[in-house]
Parts: sequence; structure tokens; C-alpha cells
Amino acid sequence: MTEENKPVEMGERGLVLSSLDEMQRFAKMVLASNMTPKHFTQGSPAQQIANVCVALQYGLELGFTPMQSLQGIAVINGKPTVYGDSLIALCYASGLVENIEETFEGKGEEVRAVCTVKRKGVVTPITRKFGIKNAKLANLWGKPGPWKQYPDRMLQMRARGFALRDAFADCLRGVITVEEAEDYPTKEPREAEVVTIERDENNLPP
Repeated sequence: MTEENKPVEMGERGLVLSSLDEMQRFAKMVLASNMTPKHFTQGSPAQQIANVCVALQYGLELGFTPMQSLQGIAVINGKPTVYGDSLIALCYASGLVENIEETFEGKGEEVRAVCTVKRKGVVTPITRKFGIKNAKLANLWGKPGPWKQYPDRMLQMRARGFALRDAFADCLRGVITVEEAEDYPTKEPREAEVVTIERDENNLPP
């Protein structure tokens, strides 16, 4: 039996990918389907397979099933990230969440999204806020796209990301939300600066 025909184990939560070969075979199947998220289909065929495999491995380390990895993870500017709803799901899955409360406060320009997280075994809850003033300071308010179409949701995602990352750093391992990563400016390559050195004919060494 060839590796291509070797059966893949099925577990209670779907496929169990136990080797790089199985991961690559699954990646090829995903890319051949009509359900592949667009951000995995960039580059050459080899790069696309690598994109899927990296996402699968990253998701595996976070506790995702293969399909959860494909739907919950996106690579933004070369960095794996997770959607805001997946971030909160990871925290709940850890069994360490006592309570998560998300609200809004203030009026007009003072509106802020508030996320308060209570972790089991920790006395003091962690509260993080992100408001219109913060968004304006970061040049996000009114930005074309989600910030213009769903501003309240974007404020909520930013406050949630800050609170969960501070309360569950051990569970999230430094991962940030897609919503936050998409707002980071991309670094443009700088042009080399040409320096001209003038030669003084009257001050030459002997």
C-alpha cells in the first residue's frame, strides 16, 4: 500500500492527522475543493499546500481540529492569526474561564467597548477598553471596510482581544485576532539612499 492510499485515522472529532504526509494529503484535498479560504490559495501549488499545512499545525498546537484550523485561522502579513470568535472559543475550551462580560459605555465620542474577563483561581478580573477615541488615534475610525460597516463590532473585537490575551497568555501563546492584524500597516521597502562624496582635489593625501 502506497502512502497516497494509506487510510487516515478517524477520531471522535473527525480526521486525525498523525504525520506530515497525511497533513499534505489533506491539504491537497482541501485545495481541490470549493471550500478553501482565499488566503490559503496564494502563490504556487507548493506554496498553497504549505499554507494549509502551516495553518493545520498552528491550529493543532492551539487545540483546533483540522477543519477548525481552516475556518478559524488566517495568515495576515505572514503571521498566523485567529478570528475573534475563535479566540474566545479557545479560552472557553481551556476550562479556565469563570466569566466573560462584554458591554459598551459612554455616549458620542466617549463610546467604548468594555471586556471584563474573570479567570478561575485569579481574584482580580481583567478589564480592557477600546473606544472611538482610541480608534481615531490609530487612524481606524471611518476606515473603508469593517470599521466603516460594523464599527461597534470592531471596537468589541479590539477590547476582547486585549482582555483575553492578558488573561490567557498561556493558552493563546501570543496569537492575535485577524481583526487586529488586518489593521496593522504593512511595511513598505525603503529605497536605498545614494550618498555622493565630493572629492577635494586640493586636499589629497601625498
